[in-house]
Amino acid sequence: MIRFWRIVRIISIASLVLTFGAIDANAAGKKKPKSLTAVTCLTRLILGEAGLESTKSRKAVAYVAVHYAKKLKRTVCKEFYSGRYSVTKCKRCMRIVIATAGEDWKKAKAVAIEMIENPVPPDPRLLGATTYVRWAHASKKGAGWIRQNTCRLAKSDVQIGKHVFRKECVQPETRVAASQPISSPPIPLRPKPKPPKFIALK
Repeated sequence: MIRFWRIVRIISIASLVLTFGAIDANAAGKKKPKSLTAVTCLTRLILGEAGLESTKSRKAVAYVAVHYAKKLKRTVCKEFYSGRYSVTKCKRCMRIVIATAGEDWKKAKAVAIEMIENPVPPDPRLLGATTYVRWAHASKKGAGWIRQNTCRLAKSDVQIGKHVFRKECVQPETRVAASQPISSPPIPLRPKPKPPKFIALK
């Protein structure tokens, strides 16, 4: 009787292993939908900027970016959905990525709206994050944002595919509000020289 139950247990375990193996094989053969490739692309871009360790939090940040893009009726480019890491060439997609890479997720919507509507290059102090990615405007190569050319890779650089993302540090004192215009501090004027004192001779 004991042998019979042992055989039944072994058969049940083997059947479970075979069924789960077949499910995993079918899942691996199917292609992921376009929304998942966009999320993974965003997740890899934000990974070096936000420094998030949890997988759920990374996907949440990526979903926020895609959600705001759809809510604002802004379509992302085809290369963005294909996951070919050509997001850096699209001004609209790159601004959404930078906006969601900030530390404060609640302000991501306002920053995304402002960066999409504002044609000027994104200023790192407007992002509200201590780290940012330095970008330059590709005026000669058409509309879009590209990273500034660098010769060597630094320790703070993050390489994803063919693209390299350089992180710089900004002190908390340099943070300013998005509505506040950025202006250089006024140059202090030199004090006027005092006239020499004359002593009356007796």
